[in-house]
Amino acid sequence: MLLLDAPVRERLWRRLAEIAEDYIEHVAGGRVSPELSVETIRALLERYDFRAPQDPLEALDFAASSLKRFQTHTPHPRYFGLFNPAPATMGIAADFLVAAFNPQIAAWSHSPFAAEVENHLCRAFGAKFGYPPGETDGVFCSGGAEANHTAMLAALTSRFPEFAERGVRELGGQPVLYISREAHHSFLKAARLCGLGTGAVREIPVDNRWAMDTDELQIEISRDISAGNIPFLVVATAGTTNSGAVDPIAGIGEIARSAGAWFHVDAAWGGAAMLEPSLRGMLEGTGQADSITFDAHKWLSAPMGAGVFLTRHPDILTRTFRVHT
Repeated sequence: MLLLDAPVRERLWRRLAEIAEDYIEHVAGGRVSPELSVETIRALLERYDFRAPQDPLEALDFAASSLKRFQTHTPHPRYFGLFNPAPATMGIAADFLVAAFNPQIAAWSHSPFAAEVENHLCRAFGAKFGYPPGETDGVFCSGGAEANHTAMLAALTSRFPEFAERGVRELGGQPVLYISREAHHSFLKAARLCGLGTGAVREIPVDNRWAMDTDELQIEISRDISAGNIPFLVVATAGTTNSGAVDPIAGIGEIARSAGAWFHVDAAWGGAAMLEPSLRGMLEGTGQADSITFDAHKWLSAPMGAGVFLTRHPDILTRTFRVHT
């Protein structure tokens, strides 16, 4: 049986809680980085050939011990690698709860409470960024890369209303977008996925603070317009991956609007500054963005992955993704 018998389930849940508590309590006493031996890992996995059933508790213990041995431990107090802190206790509990209930939110009627939790949180985050009440729409996603891809599709749909049906061949010109040289590589990948190619991406030089040079941005946009290209998306980064630099958001937004382009703020990393009054000024102008990327699995300590796409255009997601079946 998929759900196992009740006594087995009870032992499994108890053991799972013991493993999690032991890990949280003792992770600081171990090493931060894992053993790096693919041969050892593959040898351990050979025992699982899927020809015979495995005891659930043994399988759980095997997975836990292997993760301890072969994983960089982000909850470790000496971990200073990427931007993923120790998950909050309530985040761990929420992950377990969601796995048990398995809500299907592709259709609102299937899990209306979960769907409205998503909507409620998107509105709350939007308000923190400065979006007016009643104007925020959004969706949770796997992380910043997916949110940035969503932003590019929304920008194309906004600038070219026929894009969703006719694609890039019917746009009447070369669409171009603008990011800083320090922006996240997900925009280059999204340009490929959208059929634009990386040749449509303009990587703008940065200043001595590693933030986008707005003079260079204006020059590049003017050059493209003169060449007959069509600026459709301008991106400001609030917290670059390499240095944490924050682009001049308000100034970039003004340039984007004057060019008739969608203005997106990638605040996947730095967006949590909106919650701290002493830091909020760094994000000035974000509330004027057409869309925002934010990652809750960074400063908010949600388990991976918890990205958010926010927009102040309540109809754009429907226009971008709606299909009729």
